[in-house]
Amino acid sequence: MSTHTHAAEKSVRWAHFRRFVTSTSPRFDTAPITVVLFALLFTCGLLMAIPYFQVAIHESFAFSWEQLIAGRIWTPVTSLILAQNVGSFLIELIVVALLLSKFEVKFGSARLITSYFGLGALANVCGGVLVESLAMLGEPWAVHGRHLLLGTPSVGIVAVLTALFASSAQVWRNRGLVLLGMYVGVMFAYSGQPNDFARGLAYLFGYAYGWHLVRGTHSESSRHSHQIFAPGHEVRVISSSLLTMLALGPLVALFSKVRMGALSPSLVLINNDFYRLDTLPCSIFNLGDRCTQWLMTGSAVRHHVTAFIQLFPVAMLLLCAWSLLRGRRAGIWVAIILLVRNCVGTVLFFLAQSDVNAGGSLEQAERVEFIFQIAAVIVVNFAAIGWLLKNRASFPITLSFRHGRVAGLWAALSLLVAASATVVLGNLMRSSLVGRPDQADLALSGLSLLMPPSARISLGLMIRTSSKMDRIPFQIIEILLWAALTFLTWRLVTRTSREVGLSSDRLMEALRTGYGTNLSFMATWPGNLLWEDPRTGAIVAYRAVAGVALTLSEPFGAKEADLMGIVTRFHQFADSRGLKPAWYSVGAEHFNEIAENLGWQSVEVASESYVNVQEWQTRGKSWQDVRTAISRAKRDGIESYWTCWRDLDVGIYAQVVELSQEWVEEHPLPEMGFTLGGLDQLQDPNVRLMLAIDDTGRLQAILSWLPTWREGEIVGWTLDFMRRHKDAMPGIMEFLIAQSAVQMREDGIEFMSLSGAPLVRTHTEEESTLLDDMLAFMSYTLEPVYGFRSLHRFKEKFKPQTRSWILVYPSAFDLPAIGIAVTRSYLPHLSVADALKAVREMSSSQKQESHLGGVPLGS
Repeated sequence: MSTHTHAAEKSVRWAHFRRFVTSTSPRFDTAPITVVLFALLFTCGLLMAIPYFQVAIHESFAFSWEQLIAGRIWTPVTSLILAQNVGSFLIELIVVALLLSKFEVKFGSARLITSYFGLGALANVCGGVLVESLAMLGEPWAVHGRHLLLGTPSVGIVAVLTALFASSAQVWRNRGLVLLGMYVGVMFAYSGQPNDFARGLAYLFGYAYGWHLVRGTHSESSRHSHQIFAPGHEVRVISSSLLTMLALGPLVALFSKVRMGALSPSLVLINNDFYRLDTLPCSIFNLGDRCTQWLMTGSAVRHHVTAFIQLFPVAMLLLCAWSLLRGRRAGIWVAIILLVRNCVGTVLFFLAQSDVNAGGSLEQAERVEFIFQIAAVIVVNFAAIGWLLKNRASFPITLSFRHGRVAGLWAALSLLVAASATVVLGNLMRSSLVGRPDQADLALSGLSLLMPPSARISLGLMIRTSSKMDRIPFQIIEILLWAALTFLTWRLVTRTSREVGLSSDRLMEALRTGYGTNLSFMATWPGNLLWEDPRTGAIVAYRAVAGVALTLSEPFGAKEADLMGIVTRFHQFADSRGLKPAWYSVGAEHFNEIAENLGWQSVEVASESYVNVQEWQTRGKSWQDVRTAISRAKRDGIESYWTCWRDLDVGIYAQVVELSQEWVEEHPLPEMGFTLGGLDQLQDPNVRLMLAIDDTGRLQAILSWLPTWREGEIVGWTLDFMRRHKDAMPGIMEFLIAQSAVQMREDGIEFMSLSGAPLVRTHTEEESTLLDDMLAFMSYTLEPVYGFRSLHRFKEKFKPQTRSWILVYPSAFDLPAIGIAVTRSYLPHLSVADALKAVREMSSSQKQESHLGGVPLGS
């Protein structure tokens, strides 16, 4: 490759990268209000970091009912640019930069102002009016909250994002509204401040406004893409969302400065602030001001190790939520155990002890509301248990009884080991323990490690030590126990049941039937899963990676198959397994129509080159390189051999292995898999080899060809494995491909496929999408390592016809997972060391000659 060509390709690569970056960032010419809003938020955030300005800004621009009564009628609007703390300030800046610009580009600046400031201010005012009205009636929540400030940037952001999702395509609408609704719901249920209520109102106003924006317009029909889900999909989404809320809610309550939500008492499940208290602050039998103050404002995250140990149960519940979304029934049983733990922990803390320092007595309304909050925590957890048990049939992936029993035994063994270690350690450190517990007390303390710290303190099972340093060994035991249980949970909910696959005879029968693509034979390779359509008998080969069912190519094995029906049923099958289907390396001529009919998206991921060998000839000036290679091979005494692996003698076999190892050692990244075969794939008796051997018996180069059948007859061969000796004759690959074409013509074969060049696009449109720019950047970046683009130019010497292989996917929402799945499929054994080596390779001086599969590109 010339220096000029390399410089041109480098320029194109960075042009795609700049376009990719700028398309994800707000620009003043396309989103001026977003840029101005970002600048306002950033400036106010900096000013509010200074105490003097913070006080002055709050007095003049923050919103509360008193501010409105005082005549500061602008505060419902100005409060929407005042962040509450550094954490929320940074998150709000990121959301504004990435998402609000999408709304402005789609609907215009005026509607962004209406959504952010208009709906946000309306939510603030309505929230303030309702809080003040309830406070005048003596409602305890409103009485405590009437003096809190209302309005943050998050109120306006929620209004804009809800309107954006409500006016988007179905998949964005469903997922976006669910995620945003979870955020709003969790904040209101577990924090419960007037600001959280205003966010809830902003969500409702934004939803209505989003529907108004598209109602009766042409975009109403265009915003729908057809999503194919299996029965029970909604149940899995609801169940996963519910568990996620129950897992994160107590953390929200714990970290909130003021907590007034209906489920705020859940903080006792993970908080350990009362570890240092001699008497507990709350009991249902003796309520007072001390309990209210402690729950509402007194608790804070302490720098105790035990305060963070309770993050392990949170992580376990999140793992269960993830597994339910993937349709795994094992997550139900682990989640039920954790939810029962929540209920028991709440009951024991508030009901198991009555000798507390209550402080002043509460009014009747406050007592009733407090009891309601405690009951709500218990009822919600039990309701979640009932929901999971009732709908367990919607989670089809089950494990054997043996797997569940083994996991239970390991969990019990872990608890017994922790209890034994507690007893031994307690005896060794008896002089430093407060209260001098006996053997039974130590054993019960060890067995109670599964309970929340609040319940353990209520029952007197928490081991107390005379100093913080003496407490550390017991904390280590607790950490190790919960780490072991979390690991067991991960293994249990990620374990997949073994499904009976197709027999090799049935697979070969389908392949010989044909009616697939030139990649269909790769379905026989290890790592591929096979699904057979129950109606047509068509087979889809796919890989289950990173939550994605990534197909190898198109369906095959059915002569007159209903492609739309196969696609629909495969999507339902994949969804029932918790996988997102993605049709990878499928022909554009077939699947572009599918994508258009379903409203899906597609992008070209490779370009296949194929030759009609019955019309093969090497006449003309454009074939000079090929004729030269043939003539030179004849002059140098190099012969070609059309054979298969089992017919190789020992000497040639050893040289093939040596060539493969030599290629691997020369490249910074390992051999790619998935649609690119390696040494192991040569051994199939159906695979043909074309060898180049000189007059000394030395192997110069090798090609492998995969068969394509139709009605039991081989009609084509597809190029796969390519290796050449580093000292081989120049043009050796041109020679071997030409000899292969001649052999195929003599055998009556219809076509010779030179396979596809990944990430090479031959059919480009005037306007590229965001994904197109990203793929183009990756193509140019990986060129020094794998040389895909150079390989494509090499194949053009044979004057092939080309056709596009595309990736078809329902929504851009799935692209991050699909990208990970493709990478892990091609490079399943990529290590950190390999990646660093590749980075050094690509950042070093460019090679004058790149290789892919041993091909000397440009030779």
